[in-house]
Amino acid sequence: MHGCEGTVSHDVTVWPKPIAKVRAYAKDDPDQKRQSGCPDLEVVVANESRGKNLTYTYDLGDGQTANQTTLAPIDHTYYNTLDEDKPYVISLTAESDKGCKDEDKTTVTVFPGLDVDFEYSQTDASGNKTGKKEGCSPFDVLFESKAVGAHEFYWDFGDGEPGAEIKPSGEAVRFHRYVNREITDQTYNVKLKAKNSKGCWAESEVKKVTVYATPVPEFTLDPYKQTWPNNEVRIVNTTDPMSSKWEFDWTYGDGNVSKGQTPTSTPYVYEQWALRDWDYAYTITLSAFNTEHPECKGTMTDYAYIMPPIPTPSFTALRSEACAPFQVVLQNTTEYKKDMEFEWDFGDDGDKSTEPDPVHTYYEPGIYQVTLTARGEGGHATAYGVYVAHGKPLVKFEMAPKQVMLPKARVKAQNGSTDWDGSPLGEGTKYFWDFGDGTTSEEVSPVKEYERAGEFDVSLHVESAMGCADELRIEKAVTVLPAGWIKFPNVFSPPLSGMNDGYYGDLSPEDFCTIFYPDYRGVSDYHLMIFDRWGSLVFETRDIKRGWDGTRKRKVMGGGCAMGVYAWRATGHYFNGTVFDKRGNVTLLR
Repeated sequence: MHGCEGTVSHDVTVWPKPIAKVRAYAKDDPDQKRQSGCPDLEVVVANESRGKNLTYTYDLGDGQTANQTTLAPIDHTYYNTLDEDKPYVISLTAESDKGCKDEDKTTVTVFPGLDVDFEYSQTDASGNKTGKKEGCSPFDVLFESKAVGAHEFYWDFGDGEPGAEIKPSGEAVRFHRYVNREITDQTYNVKLKAKNSKGCWAESEVKKVTVYATPVPEFTLDPYKQTWPNNEVRIVNTTDPMSSKWEFDWTYGDGNVSKGQTPTSTPYVYEQWALRDWDYAYTITLSAFNTEHPECKGTMTDYAYIMPPIPTPSFTALRSEACAPFQVVLQNTTEYKKDMEFEWDFGDDGDKSTEPDPVHTYYEPGIYQVTLTARGEGGHATAYGVYVAHGKPLVKFEMAPKQVMLPKARVKAQNGSTDWDGSPLGEGTKYFWDFGDGTTSEEVSPVKEYERAGEFDVSLHVESAMGCADELRIEKAVTVLPAGWIKFPNVFSPPLSGMNDGYYGDLSPEDFCTIFYPDYRGVSDYHLMIFDRWGSLVFETRDIKRGWDGTRKRKVMGGGCAMGVYAWRATGHYFNGTVFDKRGNVTLLR
């Protein structure tokens, strides 16, 4: 109101506030990110604060603190004895030299750990625990885990191959059998490694199982089975390992016993075969025990079979094959046959015989198996023999061709004969052919050339190597025609319209000259051609039953031919294969 003024000023200083930053991670994490793990968990506490002239105060969350003036990380180990996760809150306070402060926190979590232990005891044959930790081999032990919270178990029983992988098992209780095949007591170090659901594992202390050396007796028998009078058995002690600590006892099943590593004698000789009530077997037993631990012993039992003598039937005959009827005189050559009973089966569904040396006749051809069964005190046995009653040969043949013509009237006698059972006839078979014209042959399948015309009966007589014979006769087996010919007339007089299309078979005698056709014998195939004087073909046929009726090519080209002289040619074969080629002229008259 009066225009009076005044001014006053003061300076204010604001100091910078530090920025606290703390980070924690598991020391074994190469990515430096994991903030949890199993106890004992080693953690790196990293200081990433910003600011100048700062001092740092750490609260490590487990009651321990630390003070630093640098950003150097802190290594710290966290523990957990609980059965659940345990978190630790780590705080960092950064303070400047002006007293300005900032705080940051992070958390690490330690999973519950494991206290691994187990109990163990020997079990008896019923599976009950005895409480023993040592004993004779084989030694059966029941192991029971006491690790609370574990779900995966690694049992190391101490008897595996060195360095062998131990595979995980979900079983907290395990049965294990220890077998000591050494000659000294063996102690096995047993331990259990277990893992919980968080992947944390721990290992038990080593516990010991001692298994005493126990002999496992073994022996071999040779032979294992034999028949009296063979009575020697080679018995060899093959116990492995062998030790001077082992003491052996033998029993031989015949009332004799012995002590020592080897049997009483080698081979061991039995005085008689074993009894039927024993199934003809002697029971041999080898027992052994450890003199240092007499309770540790073993036994092996095996059986040596010495059978009573059994019949060995055998028989012979003067002949083993012949033509039916075949009488077989059988000779029984069985040892001790006077003390045995016999039964003969002759294999032909006929009567059997109990005679020692029977005679039997086979009336029908066949292969017969004779069976001889002998029965005695030692049991029964069977012998076999094969006898063949041969039948007559099956005679069969064909003559090819069945019709021939002189000259060179040759036929092949094709022999299709077989033995009585359809099999080929063997060496030594005799053949006798009779060709019906006074000639014979002893060849298997001969070629016969007839020298005269006619119808001939052919027979074949066959005799096998065994002397069995039969014969086949075929009447009119071969027809031999006289030598063939073909002849033609030199003139004929057909009607203008032709005659019966040239077929002359039904002509009356007065019409014979109306068709031009041949007189022939023994022609097998035929070709006739007619030509006019200019060389043109006017007619042809391959049917010898059809002649030329004087028309031009079946009247197709203008009907009847003009009178005149025509040339002809006829070609073909006779039945004996001879070729003919005939030519000539014929005069056609009207």
